[in-house]
Amino acid sequence: MGGTFEERAVGMEWVKASLGELLRSTSVSVGGSTLCVAAISSCTGEAHQWLVRGRKRAGFELEVDLALTQDGEAMGKLCLTQISSDDLEEMQLAYRSEGPGLSPSAVHSAFHPTLLAAFKDLLERIKAR
Repeated sequence: MGGTFEERAVGMEWVKASLGELLRSTSVSVGGSTLCVAAISSCTGEAHQWLVRGRKRAGFELEVDLALTQDGEAMGKLCLTQISSDDLEEMQLAYRSEGPGLSPSAVHSAFHPTLLAAFKDLLERIKAR
């Protein structure tokens, strides 16, 4: 049975821009404060689209740093590592505060579901390219 295989690299600038669109209006409530994603400070790794027997598939391995604001003021960074489209549940989140602040576990719990959904949407965007 013959088949075709084609691999296409997806540019990291496109990945960063797409992720920015997905996270642009992201805000969560933590300890009576509202945390928002202000910007993507860094987005590294690789993303690919594959065409296998006429079907599109996609995948990525990323590390992303998000600048956060709290009630409109810069307040820290959320560092995301081990972001793999093969197992998004294994994504690691580390919160770095720029001052006295919120519990890292509270920030993690608040952002985790939203970030999982954003990375699943990113995977679908890569497939649809």
